[in-house]
Amino acid sequence: MSTGSKPSDRSLRGLDGLNFLMADVRDGLGPYLSVFLKADQHWQAGSIGMVMAASSIAAALFQIPAGLLVDSLKVKRALIELAAFSVALGCLSIAFFPAVATVIMAQVLLGAASAVIPPALASLSLGIVGRRLLPGRISRNEAFNHAGNFIAAGLAGTLGQFAGYRWIFYLICLFAAASAVVVTLIDPKEIDHELARAAKRRRPTANARRSRSGRFSSDATC
Repeated sequence: MSTGSKPSDRSLRGLDGLNFLMADVRDGLGPYLSVFLKADQHWQAGSIGMVMAASSIAAALFQIPAGLLVDSLKVKRALIELAAFSVALGCLSIAFFPAVATVIMAQVLLGAASAVIPPALASLSLGIVGRRLLPGRISRNEAFNHAGNFIAAGLAGTLGQFAGYRWIFYLICLFAAASAVVVTLIDPKEIDHELARAAKRRRPTANARRSRSGRFSSDATC
């Protein structure tokens, strides 16, 4: 995106949708998993604690590599889609195969995804709106994030009460799949990847380079 240009409404709606849908996805299953394992699968407290810890440990271990990936790669939309796919796969694995080994592997996958999503969203926001508009964009992101948490919590509680605990996994899977679709609303041409990694200067666009070279040629002629 060239310096000073305004991001399109389509890309901004994509950011809104991502922050709304990923509010529940980015945190994984959280307390829903312990309720499911205790009330539905009748697990012991020790086993539940072990699988709950797996997600937190994985998130801590993947935090630095995730930040490096987001900064170094220009396929930030694909990273969001990959993280969403990982969350969906982890949720379905736990719902259909609630054995200790399967749940631990799924929790590691969810932990890795939760380490990627926040920096990817922040990087996309900065790369699209720029530094000047970033404070307002962060406020808007948080508003949609809290709205998504509120709606997801209400739906999860309702589904768990009337349809069964497994439907909570399907709900998060649905939010993750929707996130992978909504991210395509963001125009990749509007993402300044140098700015997205908090670089001090934008990379010159093709038009800017041509203008600059033309100015130098004119100076040389004079």
